[in-house]
Amino acid sequence: MILQVFVLNLAWMLALSVPMAVLSGTLMAFGRMAADSEILAAKASGVSLYRIIAPVLLVSVLLGIG
Repeated sequence: MILQVFVLNLAWMLALSVPMAVLSGTLMAFGRMAADSEILAAKASGVSLYRIIAPVLLVSVLLGIG
């Protein structure tokens, strides 16, 4: 009985946990880059902030569509 309830709620639990996991991972990655001054170094070498964020935006759009 308990296992059946868990299996039936698995899709709902994944629908809530995957977006939160992606958000947490993204925040941790950019937070670590900022703490290690990697974003500052990239900007100093001529890489724009939009070029750094472009892959994240692309993946977020793909996850939002799918």
